[in-house]
Order: sequence, then structure tokens, then C-alpha cells
Amino acid sequence: MNNDIIGKKIIEDYFGYFPTFHDCEIVELKFNRDKNYAEITLYVFDTAKETDDNGHFKKQKECFISFEIRNLEDMLLKGFNHQNVLERIRFVKTDDDKIKIYLDGCFGLSGYIKAEKVSVLSLKSKE
Repeated sequence: MNNDIIGKKIIEDYFGYFPTFHDCEIVELKFNRDKNYAEITLYVFDTAKETDDNGHFKKQKECFISFEIRNLEDMLLKGFNHQNVLERIRFVKTDDDKIKIYLDGCFGLSGYIKAEKVSVLSLKSKE
């Protein structure tokens, strides 16, 4: 399904693969009713095999990725809080040839957004 994400090569080039977005954080989510679109910005990182002094995997390739979601059709979102950590994001093609973006939350916001298309707006390195 990731083939239906316009501009996904930007993400693949940065990480060397298309991530699951495990432990990423939703830092911004906005909707525009007149233009019928949403924009979501995520704080995303990869982890190294090495651990820090506390035993946590070291973060690498930290960045902010913004997606534009066009022609919204349906959504269900719940649990917004100060951090909004996701277990993963799934991009699933629906029977009616739309995209359903599942935000599988583990702390904070979770739910789904169904739309006609998804594009990568930007990827900005934090490093």
C-alpha cells in the first residue's frame, strides 16, 4: 500500500527503507474544511543497536515528516494529549480505492483517516 503515497521516496532515501513509524509522535494535526484536506506532522526517528547509559536504544536520523491528506471522506480520532505516541501507522487501500490511514496509538491520539490521496509534504532533519 505504501506505493500509493505520493513522494514516499523522500522518506525511503532518508531512512533507507519505509518505516512503520514505531514510537513516532504526532506533533501537529490540522484540518481545512474549505479545501477538504488535513496535514499531519510527525516526529520520527530510527534507533541504533547501541544503548545509552539508561539502557534505552539511541535515537538516530531524527526528523519531522509532514503528510498532506486530500479529499477527506471519514475519520475517527480520539485520545489527543501532550505527546501522542504511535505504535505504528498503517496505510491501507480500501475496496473503493481510497486510503485509510490507521494511527495505532499507544499513548494519546489514535484512530483513522480515510481519504482519496496521501502525499509527503516535507521531511526536515532534526540533526
